[in-house]
Amino acid sequence: MRTDRVILGHDAVMRDLTAVGYGPFRMGKSGQVAPYFVPIRHERPGFLPGRKSSDQKTSYLSFLRAWIIMGNLISRFTKSGVDLEVFSPERFLKDTKRTAEAIGAPYSETATRSVLEAYAQNFKDGAVLWRATNRPGDALNFRFYERKPIDTVSIAVKAGFIERDNIMGILITSWSALYTGVGTPEQSCDFDAGTGLTKAWVYMGGMRPIDDILNADHVPEELKKHGPTFHSLGLELVRHVAVDYHSGTVNIYFRAPGPINVEQAAKFVALADCPALPEEEVMEMRKFLNPTGFTFAVTIKLSTGTISRVGFYALKLPIGTFPEIGSRLATFFSTAPNYDREEMNAIAWSFGPGGKRYIKAERSYCGKLVPLLRDW
Repeated sequence: MRTDRVILGHDAVMRDLTAVGYGPFRMGKSGQVAPYFVPIRHERPGFLPGRKSSDQKTSYLSFLRAWIIMGNLISRFTKSGVDLEVFSPERFLKDTKRTAEAIGAPYSETATRSVLEAYAQNFKDGAVLWRATNRPGDALNFRFYERKPIDTVSIAVKAGFIERDNIMGILITSWSALYTGVGTPEQSCDFDAGTGLTKAWVYMGGMRPIDDILNADHVPEELKKHGPTFHSLGLELVRHVAVDYHSGTVNIYFRAPGPINVEQAAKFVALADCPALPEEEVMEMRKFLNPTGFTFAVTIKLSTGTISRVGFYALKLPIGTFPEIGSRLATFFSTAPNYDREEMNAIAWSFGPGGKRYIKAERSYCGKLVPLLRDW
């Protein structure tokens, strides 16, 4: 009798794994368990040997549960005993190339190596995650979240990624200096697998008043003018800010009051000159957004103050549970590996002028992302 890798149908896998309380996994080429393949001994496809057909479903689920539990234990380590939650540059290069190819995203080993070398300690110390969108040809992004205050701007200048007088870097430095002691802001970065450094983030060390963010040094009047509007919508508290070095935009990530409703959604998307969303679309989002308060992002063009898009974030989706995301993101989630014990998948709905929209997705990679997020 032989042992094969049996490819199970996506819907069946998602349904059965949800029934036993686990997310989708597969046995990957390196031996770790990740989505959708399960090695089983079989006499004919879909059946376990030595069982009557009436026992198949129970036997299959029992086997699968045991296999996943075992997989969760053994897949954290390679055959050499190396903890897979620890970042490995060479492994990451292979994973990035494979994932980029799977979703049709640009990939440059030179660009990726350059950021891995420049921010080597941060990738080692922080938590790393993937990011992609449902738009064909869009980048495969990756990010590290640090666990301590660092100066990503100086690193970028030293590596030649940006100039010292880059206004976006100056803003990151300014926001990072707002608080000291407990809750000191922490910087992180986003990267494009094809071009390198794209964004810088600041975790503000907790929920901070929007007025503190807008009144920080070097914040232009074009951003400050939105303060009254934010207040009128109940957008009072900010957890993160970010800048995009290439597009010249600033992102402000609010804690918005929940649960979301149709009227609230209409007012929020109107910030980006987007028509009101259909009720069924809002209700679909409501299923996944935190009912006690969800992350809502506003993207502002620094030079003009124009709000170019807004986003609603559903963080840490239940394992194996997704809204409608399309084939590109389905491929992203099934290909991008996760080595953390606790998996994190997230979705964001983005809306812009005239009703333009797309979906963003994030997925944990390594470095114990979920415990880090809990500290926020």
